[in-house]
Amino acid sequence: MAEGTGLTVDRSFDVAVVGLGNMGLGIALNLRDSGYRVVGVDPRGADLPVEDLEVMDHVGAWLDAEVVVLSLHPDVTGEVVRAVTELDGRPSVVVDCGTGTAELSNSLAQACTGAGITYVEAPVSGGPAAARNGTLAIFVGSEEALSEVSKGVVDAMGAAERLGPVGAGQEAKLINNLLVGAAFAAVAEAFALARATQIDTNALLTTLTRGAADSWVLRDAWPRMLAGDIAPRGTVELHRRDLGLVGDLAANLGVELRLNPAVAEMFGSGLAAGLGPYAQHALYLLWDEGAVPSPVVGK
Repeated sequence: MAEGTGLTVDRSFDVAVVGLGNMGLGIALNLRDSGYRVVGVDPRGADLPVEDLEVMDHVGAWLDAEVVVLSLHPDVTGEVVRAVTELDGRPSVVVDCGTGTAELSNSLAQACTGAGITYVEAPVSGGPAAARNGTLAIFVGSEEALSEVSKGVVDAMGAAERLGPVGAGQEAKLINNLLVGAAFAAVAEAFALARATQIDTNALLTTLTRGAADSWVLRDAWPRMLAGDIAPRGTVELHRRDLGLVGDLAANLGVELRLNPAVAEMFGSGLAAGLGPYAQHALYLLWDEGAVPSPVVGK
């Protein structure tokens, strides 16, 4: 039963989650725990150490999933959607959780519509823990209100808002990533400055979280910087890519951005320093003469 609605949610059908990376794996396991029959699809197939989840190594290996959830890099999403539209047992819905562009989403929607499949643009934010716990923020772009089938799956993943037609979801996600990127850059710079002072940086975090500086990024990143933990969830490389997409969106709309170029430059410096594969807050190492320690795993 959908919490707080009094409506029964049908979960008697199969869901395929394509792409079992940091986010996709959490989404798959959460949907399984929510009562759906879930199969994972990932090139690594059975080599993935996932208990109690059937994993196939390519899209054509399964049939008859009612809903396909994509958690993919945009460079490969088009190829996977084409493969899905060519299946004999096509799904009725494709839910695309990747981050890309409005143009890409509209081309995917067109391909799905031509095959009789409903396309739901649904990029997400919140990180791997939120994916696993079903507490993601979901930026929905769709041509009409979500069907019962689509809504049940999306609501199981987190809190969703329909923000407009296909394309609006990706535009909203890029605005989100501008805000988050600026926050990571500010927290990394503030941490570097604090370490150069006589301040107790542990006590400073406690004090900062009591005031207007408090944020999810501060609470997540500061303790990890104190511990030297830069193990990736999001990465400097991917966020730099997204900031470039923010710049492209603004240019196409004729909006001159002032902060985004500075934040993108800082992330670009992180890439040049070898920080690309690490978490966004690893930017604090730009003040450590380019030192790139091994990430601490399991923090």
